[in-house]
Amino acid sequence: MEKRLNPVADSIFIDAAARRTYWALAAVFAALLALAWPQGNNVNAFFFINGLGESIGLDASPLWINFWAGMSLLADTLPAVVLLLPLVWRKPELVWVAVLAGIVATLIVHDIKPAMNLVRPAGVYPENLLHIIGHTLHSNAFPSGHATTALVTAGVFALALRLPWWGILLAAGLALVPALSRIIVGAHWPQDILAGALIGWLAAGLGMRLMRCFPLNIRWGRPILALILIVCAVQTVTGAVGHVARAEYGLRKSKDLRHNASTDALQAVNQLWKQGRWLEGINQAAASGPSLG
Repeated sequence: MEKRLNPVADSIFIDAAARRTYWALAAVFAALLALAWPQGNNVNAFFFINGLGESIGLDASPLWINFWAGMSLLADTLPAVVLLLPLVWRKPELVWVAVLAGIVATLIVHDIKPAMNLVRPAGVYPENLLHIIGHTLHSNAFPSGHATTALVTAGVFALALRLPWWGILLAAGLALVPALSRIIVGAHWPQDILAGALIGWLAAGLGMRLMRCFPLNIRWGRPILALILIVCAVQTVTGAVGHVARAEYGLRKSKDLRHNASTDALQAVNQLWKQGRWLEGINQAAASGPSLG
């Protein structure tokens, strides 16, 4: 009989306090989203957070700029994949939860974004009124894919590792820093971040539930998980460089299957390499969020 990986307890929480903390955080995200939904509140909160650097005299500081660009990069898909890949053989059940939760979150985000098609701050206000770090983005604001990625990753680790209530709180708090960076860099409204945080947080819990319905086979699970993560990493890097290609060099995003993100990526690498700017370009693309947004 093939051995399968199953959770060690019936509940996805280590105790009642952990359960209350998880659902309390979900309620907080939902309540804040409701408060931020009126346009006036959303805009006021955006300008307050986006202008924090100017308020404390650090908006032109390289340290401030690089810190928040780095935080934005941390909330992208690639860092999450890099974090999970070494755990495929050590904690495959955690990686399996992350994959299931990631699928749920990605489907939700990619369905809502084009359906809502909300404009980002730079699509509403002149750039001289905003503090923008990285490429300027204009469309598909809601919800924030970076916030979703950050909170689904934090939620998966908190639940799969069966952390106590304070561990769940700490994980969510740490994840909110890169999530909020998307407002600092001028890419998202507060409502985008809160919606993404709520989606990611709930997707993590759903991922734990799905693992019970679809337990991981030990023999075949690890190689399959590794392959899934590698494919995600390649797709993310290809999308990032293709994003740079279109942003920097005006390469078209054609519906022709022969001219896709991979073609853009090869052209972009060639031109960025010649200019000695390939690493800069990839960093900017990742900070701008070509994967989930």
